[in-house]
Amino acid sequence: LSKLILKQGYKIVICGTEREKEIGEFIKEGSSFIINLCGKTDILTVSGIFYLSKAIISNDSGLMHLAAALKKPQIAIFGSTDPKLTCPLNPCAVVIKKDLPCSPCFKRTCKYKHYKCLYSITPSEVYSHLEKLLNN
Repeated sequence: LSKLILKQGYKIVICGTEREKEIGEFIKEGSSFIINLCGKTDILTVSGIFYLSKAIISNDSGLMHLAAALKKPQIAIFGSTDPKLTCPLNPCAVVIKKDLPCSPCFKRTCKYKHYKCLYSITPSEVYSHLEKLLNN
């Protein structure tokens, strides 16, 4: 997904907790156009980053709700959780979720070990929604 976004000339800022720093580094790997701020910000700083962003892509998390509160164009990716219960309250939000027999399970780890609820969401699918959001 990051490669598709970078091809269009956008820069990427990754926000998250210290626990997500390694994932941020994996995404950033080899790119000077990606900034990994995982574990380096507080909620006020992230609010400012989101406010200045063209769009936010996130999972079902507190930062998803922050983006919604700011009414920023956003894509919210749901795996094991249910958007009917915790969707972003934002008219500029797109929710991506796959309806599978095992979801929503509300588990952090997949008891079937396949994580299809997340792996079946492709980078090109997310990017397609992002293009639409940015061109409106």
